[in-house]
Amino acid sequence: MKSINNGKWKEQEVKELFSTVEECKRKGQPISNAFSAHALKYSRRCNSVRNYYYAELASLYEDAARVKALNINLSNHTKQVFVEFDKEEAYALIKRVICNMAKGKSVRATCLELSGGNIEKMIRYQNKYRSALKSNVDLINEVMHDLDAKGTPYVNPLKEENPQEAVGANVLQMPKLKSKITDADISGLFFGIIRLIRKTTEEEISSKLKSECEFANSTLRKTLVTLNEKDKLIRNLSSTNSELKGKVGDLTKRLNEYRAGSYSLKSELERIKNSGKRKIEVIDTV
Repeated sequence: MKSINNGKWKEQEVKELFSTVEECKRKGQPISNAFSAHALKYSRRCNSVRNYYYAELASLYEDAARVKALNINLSNHTKQVFVEFDKEEAYALIKRVICNMAKGKSVRATCLELSGGNIEKMIRYQNKYRSALKSNVDLINEVMHDLDAKGTPYVNPLKEENPQEAVGANVLQMPKLKSKITDADISGLFFGIIRLIRKTTEEEISSKLKSECEFANSTLRKTLVTLNEKDKLIRNLSSTNSELKGKVGDLTKRLNEYRAGSYSLKSELERIKNSGKRKIEVIDTV
């Protein structure tokens, strides 16, 4: 059973890391966002978080008890699969590197060129080349033998410690100071990082804009519903107001009629009263 050192990682932090990865996957974001966010929160290096995640994941696939204790659903996580270079790929890589070195290019710049600006692929090419220098000398010698036969210039990486020793007429020895970073290295690495940052930023902005648009649409829908309800209320109030105005007009008319009738009745009573007085005066006279 594989095991890793969990001394510096508390279980809660491990759970949070795996939860953050799952959240990024649900949102369609690259899981590198999860590593960056976790590294920022816990003051760790992004690469360290990434390496720990894959190491822990590999361990969990062989430790059911720890999976249960952490309550992690492994179906939401995928182990990192390293694809080994076959002989043809390793041959092409070594040939490209040592021929470019003869043109003044560094190993890093060549690997970045091969990766198309992808930093992870660049590191993979670079590690494979360095591994070949240590453990696959026969393949390097085979590449140099073929280049000699074609008369193609190259730098012998196996003779770096003795730049004066030449092997074959087409070999250009690597100076000891060649290990210094050149302007081409810096330029290639810089543009590679810029592309990586731009890609990550575009993904983050796209996700943020999507979230903001969804919020704006939801708010707009609620506002339109509220306005529609208020518009209905205003129309109802206007209709009620018109009806009330009509009723007030009718009441005013009837009141005026009552007033006119009351005035006529008062006049009639006054006439009758005056007529009665005259009759009484006549009777008294007689």
